[in-house]
Amino acid sequence: MGFFGFGKKEKVVDLSQKYHEDKAINETKVQPTMSLGSSINNSPPSFSIDANESIEERRRKLAGRIMEMSAKMDELSNQIFLLQQRIEVLEMRSHAEESSNVGTAQNNSG
Repeated sequence: MGFFGFGKKEKVVDLSQKYHEDKAINETKVQPTMSLGSSINNSPPSFSIDANESIEERRRKLAGRIMEMSAKMDELSNQIFLLQQRIEVLEMRSHAEESSNVGTAQNNSG
């Protein structure tokens, strides 16, 4: 029961119906060919899943992709470490400049 007509539930509109229909249609259109991101040399590798490939061939390809990904992660980890070191150096410089500016301001005022 609502006051002055507010809160009446006459009709419920399902706005997600179109979304669910589109999702069902898109799921049926999935292709067996897939692409991965970029490798270390920034050339995008692509691979396809072929039903005729042997299990050993699939394992070899998967091992190669995992090796590429781990090498890329190692490279990114090193870059992050170097950036952290640079940030620490810049912070130390800014703190040193601030302390020297405070010292000169005190000398000038006193």
